[in-house]
Formats: sequence, structure tokens, C-alpha cells
Amino acid sequence: MRSLVVFFFMVFIASSAFAQYGNGYSCQVDMVDNYNRVIDRFYAQRDYQTNRCRDGLRDCNKELRLRNINARCVESNYSPAPQPQPNPYPNPNQNISYLLSLSNSRLAQEAMNRIGRCEVAHGGYNSSCQLYVKVSGYGYPSGTSGCAQQQYTQYYGCSSYNEQENAGCMIRQALQRGECF
Repeated sequence: MRSLVVFFFMVFIASSAFAQYGNGYSCQVDMVDNYNRVIDRFYAQRDYQTNRCRDGLRDCNKELRLRNINARCVESNYSPAPQPQPNPYPNPNQNISYLLSLSNSRLAQEAMNRIGRCEVAHGGYNSSCQLYVKVSGYGYPSGTSGCAQQQYTQYYGCSSYNEQENAGCMIRQALQRGECF
């Protein structure tokens, strides 16, 4: 039992020490020549006791001795850049022009994998319609089943005998009206 308490105490001490330093680099040392041009850079963790970049300075001075050059090591005013967070909601306008440039048939194929809230879904075995156009899970245009057969889509300007062409035509209209994103 005593060894278990000691073990957890050691884990706590180690985790608090690690949390103090965090991840990544926190300081930078530049190797500069007599004209203040940067020759090389060294990144390290800041020594929080002395508030110096001790390891970076050590590595830089070691490299100076190995290279045998006339230069000096200088701590830089460096603060690590924050890591960019990916946007969970990408800008849909970047994709719309690409999507509108596709043929109706290809656009329907893309919509089978969803385009925002728009999708083309397959009808069931007992369905007379092979493809359905849906926006947010409901038939498109609103108030219809979304069936892509010519007899239903011709009223919306999509009058091909090919259901995939009609589905793409309907998705195009939804994109143009801003209903997919």
C-alpha cells in the first residue's frame, strides 16, 4: 500500500513538472555573424527558474565550437505562434463555383455523398423512382417527394429522360438558391 502511495505521488510530481513546460518550443536562440545576419536558429524549452533559453544557448555555443566560425549566440524575442485550428465550417463559397461548373450528371454523383444539406438518394426496390433529391432530409423542391423522374422535374426546368441528369439539375437549382449551405 505504501509503495502504491509513493508511486502515485511520483506520477503527480512528474505530471505537474511536465505541465509546467507544456508542448513545443518556448524560446529561440539565433546564431548571428558580425553583421547581425542570422546563420542558424536553435529552439528549446525556456528554463523557468532563470527565465533564459539555457538549452538553446548551450546548443548554439556547441555548434559554434564545432564550426569554428566567428559568430555569437543571441536569445531572440520569440514566442511560438499559436497552432491554427481547422475551421469546422469551411467556406461553402469556395466549393459552389466548382460544383456549378460540373455537368448535371456529375453533380448528381457528387450529391450522392452529400453537398452540405443537399443529397441525391436511391429509391427502394419497390419505388418507381430511382433517385430522389433531398434538402435537409426532405424532398426537393419543398412539398414534393423529390423524385427525379421527368414527369415530376419538368415543371422545374429539368426535363431529361435520365433521372441522374434531372437530379443534378435540381441540385444545381438548390445550390443557386443557397439551400445546400
